Formats: sequence, structure tokens, C-alpha cells
Amino acid sequence: MNEPADRPNLPRSAVGALLAFGLAGGLLLAVGRRDYPDLHTILDTGMCLLSGVLALLLWDMGGRIGQAFPRWLALSFAMTFLLEFVHVVVTVEWFGFLAPIAEAEGFLRPSTWPPAALVLPIGVGGSIWLLRRGEESVLKLAMAVVVVGAALFAAFQWLPTYTPPGPLGITRPALIPAPVLWAIVGLAAWRWRAADRLLRPLAGMAAVLFLAHVSMLYSRAPHDTQAMVAHLGKIVGYLVLLLSLMQMASLDMLDRIRAERELARANEDLERRVRERTQQLELSEHRYRNVVELIQEAIWIHSDGTILFANPAAAKLFGADGPAALHGRSIFSLLHPDDRERAIERTRTVATERRPVPVAEMRLVGLDGRTRTAEIHAVPFTQDGQFHILAAGRDVTGLREAEGQLRQAQKMESVGQLTGGVAHDFNNMLTVIIGSLDLAVERVSPEMRPVIERSLKAAERGAGLVAQLLAFSRRQTLIPESLDCNRLASGMEDLLRRTLGEDIEIELKLAREPWPALADKGQVESALLNLTINARDAMPTGGKLTIETGNVHLDEDYAAHNAEVKPGDYAMLAVTDTGTGMPPEVVERAFEPFFTTKGVGKGTGLGLSMIYGFAKQSGGHLKIYSEVGHGTTVRLYLPRQSQGAAAAATASPAAADQPGGGETILVVEDDADVRAFVAGQLRDLGYQVIEAMDGPSAKKILDSDQSIDLLFTDVVMPGGMTGRQLAEDAMRRGPNLKTLFSSGYTENSIIHQGKLDPGVNFLPKPFRRQDLALKVREALDA
Repeated sequence: MNEPADRPNLPRSAVGALLAFGLAGGLLLAVGRRDYPDLHTILDTGMCLLSGVLALLLWDMGGRIGQAFPRWLALSFAMTFLLEFVHVVVTVEWFGFLAPIAEAEGFLRPSTWPPAALVLPIGVGGSIWLLRRGEESVLKLAMAVVVVGAALFAAFQWLPTYTPPGPLGITRPALIPAPVLWAIVGLAAWRWRAADRLLRPLAGMAAVLFLAHVSMLYSRAPHDTQAMVAHLGKIVGYLVLLLSLMQMASLDMLDRIRAERELARANEDLERRVRERTQQLELSEHRYRNVVELIQEAIWIHSDGTILFANPAAAKLFGADGPAALHGRSIFSLLHPDDRERAIERTRTVATERRPVPVAEMRLVGLDGRTRTAEIHAVPFTQDGQFHILAAGRDVTGLREAEGQLRQAQKMESVGQLTGGVAHDFNNMLTVIIGSLDLAVERVSPEMRPVIERSLKAAERGAGLVAQLLAFSRRQTLIPESLDCNRLASGMEDLLRRTLGEDIEIELKLAREPWPALADKGQVESALLNLTINARDAMPTGGKLTIETGNVHLDEDYAAHNAEVKPGDYAMLAVTDTGTGMPPEVVERAFEPFFTTKGVGKGTGLGLSMIYGFAKQSGGHLKIYSEVGHGTTVRLYLPRQSQGAAAAATASPAAADQPGGGETILVVEDDADVRAFVAGQLRDLGYQVIEAMDGPSAKKILDSDQSIDLLFTDVVMPGGMTGRQLAEDAMRRGPNLKTLFSSGYTENSIIHQGKLDPGVNFLPKPFRRQDLALKVREALDA
């Protein structure tokens, strides 16, 4: 019964009835006091009929909607109908056996209209009160209405019907409670109108009946004008409620029609959706099968470990010829033995707890015998009442290999940085040691000369060891040139035969038209020699050594699985032996510096690490393939030289006997011992020497009036200024100033990708007195 408060409850017909009441009542009052006996009878009959109709309508409404409030109102109108019915019946001139009814008119007619006027507002007001209290009992109000009706009937048997005009001209004081009660009912109904949709029309009816009963207070006879206005008002009040009920029924019917239409449309839409759904399902199943067949993710279903379904990707993952080869197999039989128990436990968790398990990495042993690493995810599901496990997996073997290679590359890079720093410090120390021994060998007695020369050779071996460290850390200075790998291998064949001995057979497999490589020839020769020596040590009882050259294109796929490899063309130089081979854990560490499987004193462990560093610094690649008991192949990939990009080797200066001169040289070196050694050697050669400990100190000297012919500077120095920055600043002051750089390892300010910048004079540490003399003279004479 509740509805939004803004919905209209008073129909236009009810508004018309109210206007008609106002016009008719005003007309009757304007005509003046007259008697209308026939109209009186008609209006009494109308009120009786309307009250009965309202009682029936409200009772039916209450039953239909299952609420007590309309039935309470029906009881009030029913009691009113009974009283008004008696009031009308006694006015008929009955005859025969009904004549006693007409004879009772004088007794019943005056005492039935006033109770009817009072019992209705009392019943309606009681109904509103019960509605506010949330009561549901109909019997209680029925009994109360009967008692009130009977009491009022009895009371008006002795109450006077008319009296002389009293205060305010009222002639029927016994009816004063009627307008008062209707005023109270109208205010209550309007105040609580949001509680039920009947309250708003009840408030309208109460307002009309209030006016009608006010008019009745001034009636002096049953048929006079005031009585007619009151009767007409009661009929209009009943009509207001009746027409409102009719509007409600009409609106309800319209709502029902709309609802039925909406329901019909909804049913049609539902049927259409069901049809479409049946077709979104058939098509979905078809698409699902296509997706499952075509998807790259491996998908399979198993129950108690037995595979019931697998897609082609799963067949590929498990090394099967097709999905059918997996049907009926145990999923656990396809797992690595070390991972099988963990997989069983995960399956048990899914089955007992009915929940997915996190992604896990497991090793698979395929039907093709290959071992793969896969990430597997499993979820539970039920189909046709049977519990299954849906699993998905993807092959991450390549990814894990790439991650391992990346970690290895990062480790090698970290070790390279460490060894580069250590080599720098050693080179500084070896520069002083070798230089001092060079000076001493010329000045000691003949008896001491052999001792100094042995010390000098030991220092040079140390310098060679540092050079290997620099090669590994990719900080050596390279002089790349165009190389023919066939010619290089053939040219070294005699040397290699003498090195390997007679127990080892050497075979050359040379490409027909080898691509020219762009690399440092001396480093390639050193790499080939180191590889053959390693092969010899792996064949203690003899064997076969194969040196092979070839043209190779490394594609994107190869680069994706090998760290720091750029796709492109490479000249390949490979060394294969038939020796003992290496296990995977040895191959993994083979390029690490100082790692060796040889006994103490039989190797430094820097051979392969030096080749590895040289290959990477040259823009190439080094790869080992080995199998225990079958031998090892090491392939060196060198970048192919592009046309017109040949690099000419820097010609070594002609040997001379420590040339000197009288020019002024500014020596900039942060290491005090190295600075003192260089300055002393240059002074011995006849040069004028000025010393500076860092870049800022050297700048002050260059800004002075001192004439400087050559700037001899270390590359890496403290003080916020490198040797390259110092040289550039000096060149702005004196364009003719010559510069000679020196360093213990390469630095990007003068050397890029292992190649010396064009026009740069460089003397690597450690150096001997003759190297210093020749390089200084070369720089001054350039």
C-alpha cells in the first residue's frame, strides 16, 4: 500500500465533485431557508448506498493486498451503512405486514442519522491510530465499532434533536463532536499521509465532511437548506474516497498491465537470451577447443594423476608425438624423480582443500628423453560430478638458462672490475720496479748483473700476468686489423706442432672463402696458442687436435640465449680436442680468472679468462662445448670486418738506443714513486722536467710563463680532472703542445672498445727505460 508521497491520490473526478459541492451548496444557501423533502430522501438514499459500496470495496482491497487498514475502514463504513440504512428504510410508507416499520419512523429516524454522523469519524480515527501502532487485528476494531454504534444509538434516544439557537446560532448542539472529530481525523491523515496511500484521500474526505457537519449544526428541520447542504457534503465526501479508490484500482490495473507487458517482454527476452546462450555456449565450446588447441600454454586435465586430456602444447612440453600419446599416462611418471614427491603433495593439497596451489617450478622428463624446466599451476574443478585437476605449464628451460648466463656475465663483469683495479695498482708498482731494475742493471758490478737481470725477468713475468688480468677485464689496449683466419692458423701450424709434441695429431679444416675478421692479430695468435696448450693438457696420452675456421651468422635466437652477443656475421676460429672433456660445473666456471683444474704450479687459470675478455672487448664471443670422455670444442667468434673499414696497425717505432733531448716536459702523476721514477729517467735522458701531482697543480704550471714542450700525464688521477681533460685544457692554451698519455689500464677517455682514439700517443704501464725514451721522442717529433 505504501507509495512515493509525490504520487497524486486525488483524481480529477473527485476534484470535480468538490467543485460541484461548493457550487450546489452555495446556491442552496443563497436561495434561503426552504424545505426539500424529496431531495432529502434522495440524498439519504445516496449516502446509504455509497457507504455500503465503500465498505465492500475497502474490505475487498484489504483482502487482496493482505493488510488490515482497509478492512478497519470497511468496518467503519459498514456500521455507518447499517445506521443510514435504518434511517432510509423508516421513511418509506410501508403497508401490509411491513407497516410496523413505517410506524417506527418517529422513533428510529431521529436517532439513526446522528450516530451515523459520529461513528464514521470515530472508526476512521481508530483505524489511523491502529495503523500507527502497527496493529493487525480486525476483530478488536469490529467489536469497538459495534459497541460505539450501539452506544450512540442509545444516547440519541434521549438527546434532543433540535434546540433553540444558542451561542453562535447553533441549533443542533448534540452534533458538535462530528466536525471536531472530522477535523482531528483530517489533520492526522494529512500528517501521516506517507504511511499509506489511503490517508491522503481520507484527509480530503475528512475536510468535506467537516464542512458538511458544520452546516448541519445550523439545521432547524430535517428538510431545510442547511440539512441539504450537509447531506450533499456527506455524499461528496464519500465520492472523494470512492473516486480515489477507483483511481487507485485503475492505476493498479495499469501498473499490472505494464508489469505483465514488462514480464512478457522479459520472458521473451529471457527466451531469446536462453536461445542465444545455448548458441554463446555451443560456439564457446567450439572456440574453447580451438583456443586450447592453438594456445602456446600447455594445458592438461588429470584425475588421481591419470591424464585425461592434453592440448598440443602439452604434448610438446612432455616430448610426445601428440596429445593422444599422453592420454592415460600418469603425470607423475613424466616428472623428474627429485620433484615427483613434491608434485604428489601439491596434488593432494588441491584434492583435499579444493583450492588452487601457487605456481611451482618443476623438472620434466619427456617421452623424448629430454629434461625440461617448467612452471606449473594447478586448480581444482568438477565436471559431471567428477573431481579433476586442471593444470597449465610453460617451458622456462631457455629462460632459466638465459638467467644463469646473465648471472654468470654479471659475475664475470664484477670480477673484471676488481681485477682491473688490482692490475692498475700492480702496474704502477711494476713501473717503478722495472724502471729501477733497468737503471740498476747498467750501474751494478758484473757479478751482480745476473741477479738484477733475473729480478727484471721476474718483474716482466709479473707484468705479463697483469696483462692477462687486463685482458680478462677488457681493459687492454687493442690494435685491431683485418685478419685472414686461414692464413693465421696456417702460419702458426709449425709452432703449434712443436708445442704439442708428436703424440698429438693436428688437422686444419679451413673455410674456402673465409670472411676477414677485425681483431688484434697478436691477441688472436695468443688465444690460439693458449687453446692448443689447454687441449694438449686434456690429452695426456695423445689424441687429435682440430683447428677449424668458418663463416657464421649468429641470429636473434642465439643472441637471446647467450649474454652480450649481438646478432650478426662472425669469423669463427675453433679448436677441438679428443681429450677427457669437462663436466657442466667446470664449463660454467671455465672463464673465471684463476680457476683451474690443473695441479699446483701447472697453470695460473688465466688462459681462458684472458681469451674470454679479449673476445668480449673485441665485440666477439667465446663458447665452450664439452662432454666428459669425448673431448672439448672452444669456438672463438670474431666480428666480421665490414667493407672499407679495415684498421691499419700502428707501426712500431724504429729501435734506437734510448734517444733523448733537451726539451721541457711536464710530468703529471698522482703516484709519487712512479712520478719520481719517470722524472728521474727523463732527466737522465737530458730533458728538463717539471713535476705535478694532479690536474689542478698542472693547470697552474701551464697557466704560468713556463715554456712546456710535452705534457706527459697519467690518465686516471684524483682531484676531479682526468688526464684527457687536462690535455684538452692545455691544448686551448697552446695548440702546439704535444701530449703523451700513460696508464696502467685502459680508460674510456682515450680508449673506446679497446681501440686507441686516433692521434693519441699512449705508453702503457709498466714500461722500461727504452720504451719511455722511444715513446717520448716519438711524441715530440710527431
